[in-house]
Amino acid sequence: MLADLLIGYVATSTPPHGPCGTVTGGPGLRFNLSELSTATSALRPGEFIAYAVRLDLPLATRLVTIAALSYRLRQVERILGRARVTLVGSFGIDPQLDSPSFVYELNSAAADYADRCLRPRGKGEQLRRFITYFCGYDLALGGVVVIGRKS
Repeated sequence: MLADLLIGYVATSTPPHGPCGTVTGGPGLRFNLSELSTATSALRPGEFIAYAVRLDLPLATRLVTIAALSYRLRQVERILGRARVTLVGSFGIDPQLDSPSFVYELNSAAADYADRCLRPRGKGEQLRRFITYFCGYDLALGGVVVIGRKS
């Protein structure tokens, strides 16, 4: 369902040639990059690949996963580049990866809007902003998905 939502007819004027391949990164420091590399090497031109990172985890695991997220996404982009897969975009998923309420492109005006207007405010807002400042990603995210298309 998530691949249909992200790839669908919005990203392209024609339907994808085949199903979107999906690789889910593990929690914490388990990136599953070898699985991503294998999946990208099997892509045909025009096919899509999505790499999903689940962030709706217990707090300690979530903190480790978010702390390593920038490094992980750089490695994902490097693997996609080696396989000649063009990056379509990186998307934030709120509140859960399995059942998103809203999806937006990271580091965009939509991300700023989501932070200001769509997320509930609570007691942990200052802690969330502190972690976001140092890690670069919001602790409230339910997941991050990176999508690429084989050239």
